[in-house]
Amino acid sequence: MEKLLLDRLRWWRDYAPRYGPAMMDCALGSDDDWERIRANGRKELDRALAVSQMRTGPDRAVLEIGCGLGRLAFALANHFGAVLGLDVSPDLIRRAVAANDRPNVSFEVTDGHRIQPEQARKWDCVFSYEVFHYVERATLDQYFRDVHALLVPGGQLVFEVNTVPLTWRTRLVSGVRYFLHLCGKRYWRGWPTAPGFRRKYHPIQILRNMLQNAGFRLERLVDANRKQTWFVASKP
Repeated sequence: MEKLLLDRLRWWRDYAPRYGPAMMDCALGSDDDWERIRANGRKELDRALAVSQMRTGPDRAVLEIGCGLGRLAFALANHFGAVLGLDVSPDLIRRAVAANDRPNVSFEVTDGHRIQPEQARKWDCVFSYEVFHYVERATLDQYFRDVHALLVPGGQLVFEVNTVPLTWRTRLVSGVRYFLHLCGKRYWRGWPTAPGFRRKYHPIQILRNMLQNAGFRLERLVDANRKQTWFVASKP
């Protein structure tokens, strides 16, 4: 299990950047420029703000988990006074830093096991979008505990996760992909066969329990179609 976890982290760290923006949103192409990436980020964040109703403001600081190229981090900078983006990929962080023209935005590489930014401060909000369904449950449980320690009292953890149960067809395709990966075939039907790309199923009740065990109070749960379930939790 530990080797499988390391393989998944290694894939996101070393190989996901090869797919470019398309890895972050199917509406983006692999060769899209920064203008389109940022426009996409603003659109996605506007939707996230409307659904989650998370608190924003120029006096508030937000940390984003899994920022990638920074498409949402740059959009968050329009609503927060300080933004820090974390990602496991040094290459994606390097590209985000090179494109950073916002004085209130910074980026750091994280190891994927813990949420322990080098910036020593408390945060008003921790945000993550389309990331947690690629994270192992035990790791996600640790993330929640780390985030709780990082937040100010009353601070929010706001995240989106795909909570659709894995069907037998999805499991079969995942098994085929992993078998091909073991045989040395790195791509199938245009997408990676690596285990890091496999979605994990986290039931809503399990996530609720994990948040409660970490010390959070669930403020808001939006489960329109389960492909995008939003959780808004606060630190008492």
